[in-house]
Amino acid sequence: MENTFFKRMLKELYIGYKTKDIKRIKSVEKKCVGELVLGFNKNLFNLALLCFMISKLLSKDRYSKSPYIIKVDEYFNLLKTHIKERDYISMRKIITKMIKLINTLDEADKKYINKLAYNGKVKIGAKLYAQGLSLSTASKLTGADKFDILSYIGKTLMADRVKTYKPISKRLKEVEAIFLG
Repeated sequence: MENTFFKRMLKELYIGYKTKDIKRIKSVEKKCVGELVLGFNKNLFNLALLCFMISKLLSKDRYSKSPYIIKVDEYFNLLKTHIKERDYISMRKIITKMIKLINTLDEADKKYINKLAYNGKVKIGAKLYAQGLSLSTASKLTGADKFDILSYIGKTLMADRVKTYKPISKRLKEVEAIFLG
């Protein structure tokens, strides 16, 4: 089951990258993070992180002409071949190579790139925390600092967008109904 989902998400990422569809790439990231809540998996984490990084790079026009993008294209073409062959080991290796390549992208913009990988980890950690994992667990799994995760949640108002919010009065009524019948 894990490999089927992984392969499907890689196909979606590939299509999103080739069509420059940032929404599609972000959708893949969101689906991967949703699966990470159910059970952390390093491969899905790396895929979610790669989606974050690729979507940010595609949103910056200055990277469209970078020689590194040619290498990213080559990796995506290799990825397509390995998807067809169902070579999961090679797929995972390419994802890792792409993350490393993006981390070394541009000396002139090193601050942005270095922060890109870390910001991806913070965002994924915040999503995991918002979906029910403890702050410590989200921090430990992603490698992002707890303070940075909380700061991100506060800045983005992520907690206000969670649909499962219930006012305290409603929660108390539900508890009363359980204990008093």
